[in-house]
Amino acid sequence: MQEIYYHFAVCVTVLSSLIDIGVIPAYGHATKKDPAMYLQWMQIYRAIDNPLVFFTEKHSVAKEMISIRQGKPTIVAVIEKESTWAFGYLGPRYSNIFDDDNYPKHHPNTVYSDYASVTHLKFELMQILTIWNYFNTESAAWLDIGAYKNAVDDEDFRSFTIRNLPGYDQTKVTLNYIRDPKPRERNHRYIMKYSPSIFAGGFWIGHINPLKQFVSEYRKHVEILLGEGLANCEEQGAYYIIQCTDYNIIQCTGYIIQCTGSIIQCAGYIIQCAGYIIQCAGYIIQCTGYIIQCTGYIIQCTSYIIQCTSYIIQCTGYIIQCTGYIIQCTGYILQCTYYIVQVMASMFVDGTQFQPHAEVQPFRALNYEGCDRWLCLAHRTRELGLS
Repeated sequence: MQEIYYHFAVCVTVLSSLIDIGVIPAYGHATKKDPAMYLQWMQIYRAIDNPLVFFTEKHSVAKEMISIRQGKPTIVAVIEKESTWAFGYLGPRYSNIFDDDNYPKHHPNTVYSDYASVTHLKFELMQILTIWNYFNTESAAWLDIGAYKNAVDDEDFRSFTIRNLPGYDQTKVTLNYIRDPKPRERNHRYIMKYSPSIFAGGFWIGHINPLKQFVSEYRKHVEILLGEGLANCEEQGAYYIIQCTDYNIIQCTGYIIQCTGSIIQCAGYIIQCAGYIIQCAGYIIQCTGYIIQCTGYIIQCTSYIIQCTSYIIQCTGYIIQCTGYIIQCTGYILQCTYYIVQVMASMFVDGTQFQPHAEVQPFRALNYEGCDRWLCLAHRTRELGLS
């Protein structure tokens, strides 16, 4: 082979591959994996301006990729997958582990050994690229075939270039970070058996030298895990290296693929998140309306309570006033009674004030018993001090 020396201003070689592992059916949250879908998604490489190194095991796929690239800098290599470390060495051993009924099943990671192998193949191919660096670029990036499937589905093939982020650390490899791990997800056996998704393996990028070190360490630690009877996919392997070893040349970021044009996959996620934010804002406004309505009811009830209290106070005042009138009337009655008694006493004590009927003569008409009563009454009146 004639040696070709390149140097590109974009500084990033894109590495990818398409290996046929058959159809993997959908299960739970896992979507269907079909080679025909990946052949369709391959069309995005006509829009990528970076130099491309592409591996496949089929000549027909190799020819299709050359046609898609339309003369852009491209190296396509046909390999025998069974001769690779991922399929030839890991594959049979992973199959034995996954066949164990006691090993946790996470579709497809710990169910299909070929699926796990094809994810580990990425690091084997990146190791080849870092050794040969066919286009003499400063950096390289792994890109899954399906990374831009949304752009392909939308038939958006405007050109763009994958670059390093401004100010990136050239001593580290950059991976896509999904979420913070839970405390129980920090143990290497748990990581490999229960398949937590902490990093995404569809895209990672770095300077050639740290990439070379990273893939070498990755392969070594995957074999260490295999020696403990632990197997899973590349995302768990990368997380194991970060979490459970002293390896410190990995930096984490969110979606870091920079593009020119409108095919950034993250835009869809941003729009979706904006929709959720608007929906939440609607719920907040609705709840605020309910709070205001309830506050109105509370104020109205408080008004009724104050009004009722006012009526009670007013009624209490009326009762007190009526009681006063009753006491006053009782006083009048007692006063009148006193006057009546005083008048009567004065009439019976002073005989000149007594005016009997003209036909009745008191002393003449009254018998002895009657006179005795009169005298007793007069005597009694004087004793009381009423005369």
